[in-house]
Amino acid sequence: MSAARLRLLQLVSPALPVGAFSYSEGLEVLVQAGRIVEASAVTAWLEAELARGLLPLEAAALPPLMASLGDWRAGLPGAWRTVADLDG
Repeated sequence: MSAARLRLLQLVSPALPVGAFSYSEGLEVLVQAGRIVEASAVTAWLEAELARGLLPLEAAALPPLMASLGDWRAGLPGAWRTVADLDG
């Protein structure tokens, strides 16, 4: 399978049974490779992800996205455009 095709599959992976692995930022690979074997290493890895990973960016987008989805469900004009903009 080509690298481009694998990248495309990453976009739909939450729909697959292994979808959670796409959000692990590679933790399972580090554990399997023996690079993370102690609780202190997990702590250091988590702290690094929170400081430099994508998780804070994604988490920051959730409140406005949830509010916009609520507006859309309530039928407010223009709400879907806001949802689409936030998703982009």
